[in-house]
Parts: sequence; structure tokens; C-alpha cells
Amino acid sequence: MRFLCLETSSSYSSAALSNGQDCCFKGLEAEHFQAEQILTVIDALFQETGLKSESLDALVVSIGPGSFTALRVGVAVAQGLALAWGKPIIALGSLNVLAQGVYRRHGCEQIAIALDARRNEIYFQKFSAAQGLMGFRQEAVLMKQDELKSLAKPWVGAGEAFLVYPQLQEKIDFCYLSETDRWPLAQDMVSLALQGWQQGLAQPANKISPQYLRNTVVLERQGD
Repeated sequence: MRFLCLETSSSYSSAALSNGQDCCFKGLEAEHFQAEQILTVIDALFQETGLKSESLDALVVSIGPGSFTALRVGVAVAQGLALAWGKPIIALGSLNVLAQGVYRRHGCEQIAIALDARRNEIYFQKFSAAQGLMGFRQEAVLMKQDELKSLAKPWVGAGEAFLVYPQLQEKIDFCYLSETDRWPLAQDMVSLALQGWQQGLAQPANKISPQYLRNTVVLERQGD
């Protein structure tokens, strides 16, 4: 399967182009994320791989939770391209994508993901591995960071919130805190997208919308 994957839920955005065997990946960390930037990255991916848009099976986009602005831009770009190219979209949760990446890099099978949601709050979700893919144990929730309960082994933690709120590290035995374990990456969307395709989860572009978990917009810090 050939997928163009877009992950824009955090201050570090990325895109990946998969031809079914290999995956070309590019990241983008910018102070003010805009559609033109991700489109430039997408164009570079097509040039490097030699793939054409008509050869894609679907676009894949992260719908959150995460940065309000970046999610809106990412989903809008995916919708616009999908409509122009006549392709469906597979929507993935951003926390699921990060969990898949942590599993790919470290092999841990029970992962608690926590991303900073501002206002002293976090986006939180737990995942367990099955047949090489991370499936969620609960729906993503928005909570105050001090409401997180302690998690016993074999749970491990990952996500930028464990750095933003260091006290969260006391709630869990071990955290992965390297730069690649802080944010979701587009290259980790490919395997989840293949599962989604096989399960018939590809949808028309107009059926996709961001998942914010909060009804009011947060004033996001510069660089988000």
C-alpha cells in the first residue's frame, strides 16, 4: 500500500511517503506552522521517491489531540490534497502514533502516553501491543496533570508532558524521554494506516475532522 502520512499535532510536524516497502520521512520544527511549509515537505518527498500522487492508495492524517492551530492546518492540507487527487483519508490518533513509535524503537508493550495540553493539563492515553501494533486501552482524555494516578510495572511512559511536568515521572517506574519519544512522527503512521485500510477505515475527505478534547481554544505558546 502507498500512503502519504501527515502528523501535525505538536510543535514538531512531519510527513512520510511509503511505497509499501520503504518509507521516506521528513520533519519540520517551526515557530509558526503554516500550510506552505508542510506542502514544501510533501513536494520534496515526492521528488526524492519518484512516486506520483495518482499512485497513492490513501492519505493518512493525525487528527489529535494536540495543537489547535497545527491540527487544523494538517487536516485541511490532507483534505485539500485528497479532494484534488481523488483519494480517501485514514484518520489516526496522535497519541496512538507516538505509542507506535515508542514500541518500534524500544519494544515495550504497555505504554502510557502524556502530551502537554497547556493550562496545567495533559492529554493522556494508555496502549498495549498486539501483533506488532499498539491498540488503546482507553479513549484519550484531557486531565489536570496532578490527577494522573500512579502506574505500576510493566507500564512505561513517553511524551513531552513527562518533561514539561517532571513530577509526572514519579507516577511511573520508567519514562522514555529522548527527543524522538516526545512527539508523534509520521513514519510511525504507516503500520497503523495499513491496519486501518484493511479494516475499511479509509473515509472521504469531508468526513475527517480534528479531535481537540477541549471546546475552548487555548492560547498556545510561541513555537506551537
